[in-house]
Amino acid sequence: MIEIQKLYDYVGRVRQQKKVDIHSIINTTLVSNPYITNFPKDFLFNNFKKESKLKLFIFHSIKFYFFNTIRFIFFIQIVFYYKFLYKKPKHDISKDDLILDLFIDIGRVVKDGSFSENYFSTLYPILKNNKISHVFIPRVVGLSRNPIKLHKQLISFFKIINQDSNYFLFEFELLSFNNFLELIWLCLCYPFKTLRLFSKEKNKQDIVFNIHLLKDISKEGTGSFTRYILGKNIGKIKNISKIYSWSEFQVIERAFNYAIRKNSDIKVYACQFLVNYPVYFNMHVQDIDEFNGSAPHKVLVNGSYYLLEREKVDFQLGVSLRYQNIFDYQSQNIGSNVVLLGSYLIHETKNVLKLVSNIDTVIFKGHPEVGIDVFRDVMGENIKVTNESIYDLFPKAALIIGSATGSLAEAIACGVSVIVVARENELITNPLVDMGKGEMWDIAFNAIEVEQKIKKLLEFRNKNMDEIKIIATWYKDNFFIEPSEENIVKTFELK
Repeated sequence: MIEIQKLYDYVGRVRQQKKVDIHSIINTTLVSNPYITNFPKDFLFNNFKKESKLKLFIFHSIKFYFFNTIRFIFFIQIVFYYKFLYKKPKHDISKDDLILDLFIDIGRVVKDGSFSENYFSTLYPILKNNKISHVFIPRVVGLSRNPIKLHKQLISFFKIINQDSNYFLFEFELLSFNNFLELIWLCLCYPFKTLRLFSKEKNKQDIVFNIHLLKDISKEGTGSFTRYILGKNIGKIKNISKIYSWSEFQVIERAFNYAIRKNSDIKVYACQFLVNYPVYFNMHVQDIDEFNGSAPHKVLVNGSYYLLEREKVDFQLGVSLRYQNIFDYQSQNIGSNVVLLGSYLIHETKNVLKLVSNIDTVIFKGHPEVGIDVFRDVMGENIKVTNESIYDLFPKAALIIGSATGSLAEAIACGVSVIVVARENELITNPLVDMGKGEMWDIAFNAIEVEQKIKKLLEFRNKNMDEIKIIATWYKDNFFIEPSEENIVKTFELK
């Protein structure tokens, strides 16, 4: 069993000892997102390899400057398109406006032909009923890197946005010439600012940390600095009192929070309305984040299980805006199919597909953000692809298999047994907890274990349906909060 707390303790000590500024706030190694940096895994598993620090610094600094020059040019292009294509009149924000900071996928908007987002969607009918206007602060994602495709994409996107009734506050609206100069300066300084974070090498952990500090230089981009500048500019808008921010507490959110708190009295409420993982280290707000000024003022969580004990960080119950289907689900059917739910992480899904090759028939539902073609090389004849919703699949399923997907927690809450596929000597991206382990869910590391665990879990289910219902209810009650109007109104303080 790996001791996760050791990672938090180590990173916390470094943060406490070093100077606090935007460069340390967004440092990739300190943030420890396991999907961005290998530092958490190498630290916890004591993976150690000596490397030339000078060579690492030179190589990754050059890489950083090269890619961020491209990103800066790309950013200038988008600003140019915004200035010429965005035609909506500027919205004068009032104190009654609800400010929502969230991701907007341009690719999805263009594909749908209309504006949509799936983070706060359950909220909008209630805002309309209560005659409360809202303003979006978009984090624009899904941009094509092909100049021709980008051109078409942006033309279509702004045409759609111009016709939409929602109000938007794009970061491009607030940019000044000095902001561009500041962005350049922040980027130029970043590799050298990283060197200030070095630890004295008293043990292997210090060496692992220092090596990853250098390797991770090239993994940081202009996006964090633009969000920092946006936060400073928003802080100058007098009528904004609070912002509800969709939060996985990644570098862009830390940069935004830091700027807001340093330059204004605006309150930031972090909306963590999603299923969390123990090894999703960056998402767990620590007291040191409050000390350093990058924490939100409140963390609103998806269920009571996620209320963490902190001295300085204010955790409160939120509402599960994206999980109404859990509370509507009534089926008691037990299907005969093995269902595989894909992850956003392609390599995790490929690994699962390889381990189910000996099972007669597997229904495969891919992640909505990942095209099915990337899996063709590992899909056997036993794999049957479906586009059905997971809630249509649950009644047909004898058991669900997956890795690194919150849908496994949804399955458990709906009474469906689950196998979490993991890999030896890797962090286990498992959203479930000890409750029900070995009875309603279990972990498998290879194809043999997958078959063994399927047999074991189905035998338990056939003999212990009352216990299955108890476990399912526990997950439903502790991981989720029904998005009723009452709960939404309470969470967003609408009355």
